[in-house]
Formats: sequence, structure tokens, C-alpha cells
Amino acid sequence: PASLRNMKKVLQPIPGGIDHFKVMFELICFLDQMTVMALIQENDHPLLQVCATALYHTVANLNTKHQVPFVLPPSPTLVYRMLMSPTAIGVSSMCGILSEYKQSFQSLKNIVNEHGDEHPSALYRSGLEKISVYNSYILDFCNALWKNNPVRPEEQEKNSVKSLLCRHAHETGLFTWFEKADISYVQKAFNLTDSIAFVCFFNDFMEENGFQETDSVSAEKKFGYLAFLSKERGCKGIVDFLATFIKPVNELRKRNLL
Repeated sequence: PASLRNMKKVLQPIPGGIDHFKVMFELICFLDQMTVMALIQENDHPLLQVCATALYHTVANLNTKHQVPFVLPPSPTLVYRMLMSPTAIGVSSMCGILSEYKQSFQSLKNIVNEHGDEHPSALYRSGLEKISVYNSYILDFCNALWKNNPVRPEEQEKNSVKSLLCRHAHETGLFTWFEKADISYVQKAFNLTDSIAFVCFFNDFMEENGFQETDSVSAEKKFGYLAFLSKERGCKGIVDFLATFIKPVNELRKRNLL
């Protein structure tokens, strides 16, 4: 296609046979590792979280906007570090990034199916091998944020998509520790109402709407809370993510209620 021919014109051959796309691919991997190290060193500072998501906002759209022939999602270490962030900006920003990758992966699959070995991505990894990891991200984020259960061992065997959080919990013995300690609140550790990143926002929503803390969280309240997060607290990334992957939220978005 014309877009690929234009990309070839921009990326002129370099002496020594250097592959532009391979260099770009490995640079992104290197930046991912550096970002994780920086977050660890600075205790997940919100400014670094913004920088990390700004980087992957660009990376997520390289294929759809600039016809770069690969799609490279962030590493599991970075993704789950943002999910477990004590600040809403980290969680919401990563949710927004993951929702953007859906279109990129769909575009990449169409291009590879159409052009096969003629496509430049055949010269290097296209990223299609990362789809299973990406699907695991979606499963874990939906379970943690929406279904209120980030680790579901009973789903590991019956689901084609495997939870990376669940696998890690098995490997490290977290499940056994949970059972011994009888920690029932683990189901609420990362959700949108009780987690350390969002509990203050939820209390604000309840107070502004005249609800009591003891009131149950109905579906209507939950949807109203999503609109509050998006419009009043700047957490648009979470609503974009849930509208992309959760059908009831998507239907509300179509009706302009979110």
C-alpha cells in the first residue's frame, strides 16, 4: 500500500544494512526496562507514571498512524505495576493505553493477513505473538477493576485466556498465604470503589449524591460513579477501557451516558 511505500522512502537504507524497524523495536524494549527501573527507584512517582504512559501512547499508535509494521505492548512488569499503583493516574493512564492497543492489534492482523511475507514486519517480529499476553492484561484488569476479583484460580483451567496475575500468585505461593491469613479483602484490593487509589473518589461521589456509606452499590450507582470519575476526576482512561471491553459500559457510552 501507499503508506508502506512512503515509510520506506522516509527510512532510507543506512550503510551496514541496519534494519530501522529492528532498531526501533529494541529501543522501545530498552525504554520499557528503563521506565520500570525508574518507577522502582522513585516509588512510582506520578510524574514518571505520566511519562511512561506518554511513551506508550505513542508506541500504541505507531502502526495505525505511522504504518510501523509491528505492535509492541508494554511489559507485564510495567502494566501490573501501574494496575497496583496507589494513585488513580497510574491505573487510569494504563487503562487508556490498553484500550488503544485493541485497534492496533486488529490493524496489524489485517495487514499481515493481506500482505504476508511481502510486508516489512516479516523481517522482524510483528507483535502478533504478544496478543496472548495482551489478552491476559485485559482479563486481569477487567477482573480487578470491574469484577472485584483480581485473582481467580478457578478460571485458569476453563478459560483459553490465562491470567498472569493468577499465575504469579500460584508461583509465589500467594494463594496459600491468602488462605492462611484469611484475607477476604483481597477481592477489593484493586477495584474502583475500595482500592487505595480510588476510595477517596468513591467517598466524594457518595457524599455529593447524598448516599450513605452503608448503602449498597447498585449497578445504577456504579455507572454513575464511572461518569463521575471521567467528568469530575479526569479518569477518562478507565471509562475508555471499560467501554471497550465491558458490554454494559459500552452500551452506556453509545447512549452518551458516559
